[in-house]
Amino acid sequence: MTTIQDVHRVNEVHLIGKLGQHVLTKKMPSGDEVTTFTVIVPRTSRPRIGHQKVDSLACQTLKLAIRTKVEAWPVGTWVEIQGQLRRRFWRSGNGIGSATEIEVRSLVRVRESTGVKH
Repeated sequence: MTTIQDVHRVNEVHLIGKLGQHVLTKKMPSGDEVTTFTVIVPRTSRPRIGHQKVDSLACQTLKLAIRTKVEAWPVGTWVEIQGQLRRRFWRSGNGIGSATEIEVRSLVRVRESTGVKH
């Protein structure tokens, strides 16, 4: 049985969507390499004329295996990801900025027609 204490400790993201166009790897001052990419998911609500039908969600990972996959797979590949939400903060010439991203722990390719993972 889930208790209220357990509910407040859950930070899990599970998505199935298409890889977007933006894959970027950059070296951090620590020496780590972070890869950022987008996953595009359809909105489940019925879209109204002139409104967004999809969301492009920012994802990031430090895992080499995931970077290798997203760099090799073509834009539009259906993927299933699991991870956690993270909010980053930074200082710039314009003040403090922030972004919410999905820290990806696992990523698998999903066949569009069958929904089968491979």
